[in-house]
Amino acid sequence: MLAKCLFGMGNVHLARKELDDTLSYVGGSLAIREEEAKPRNDFDIAACVDNMGNTYYEKGDMTRALQCANRAVELLRTNINGDRRFAAALHNLGVLHQINGDLVKARKYFEEAVAYLQDSTHPYRISSLNNIERFNQLEESKKRISYFQLKNICFSIRSIHIEKFVD
Repeated sequence: MLAKCLFGMGNVHLARKELDDTLSYVGGSLAIREEEAKPRNDFDIAACVDNMGNTYYEKGDMTRALQCANRAVELLRTNINGDRRFAAALHNLGVLHQINGDLVKARKYFEEAVAYLQDSTHPYRISSLNNIERFNQLEESKKRISYFQLKNICFSIRSIHIEKFVD
């Protein structure tokens, strides 16, 4: 019960953007859930770790945010049993990789979230599909840009070459 109260207080502080207090309360909840709570509940532990990841992201600490998000996914991966929190954790990890500029990993986690969620109306499925579509559009844009850049470079090279002969 104490772990649940600490977790709730952490959420209150997160909503108020009191990030150090959030980490303190959620960290306390995590410690109880990992070391004292019997039986061990990986869903609750993953919720704590995920909230800590969100908090680290808000603080600008992407390294710790990614560590927490990865841990949450791994905790839930071993205990999924049809739980949608697994898809949420995959989606969150994809978002962090997207923000961090690793679009290959982001796509991987978005695709896994989509594959896991069969409900076509679920918000995480919709958001993941939208992100994948944005990646597809970005890749198409890169192909077009690369073609036109290459064409301009070739034109520039020809122009330089012609100018040298003219001099």
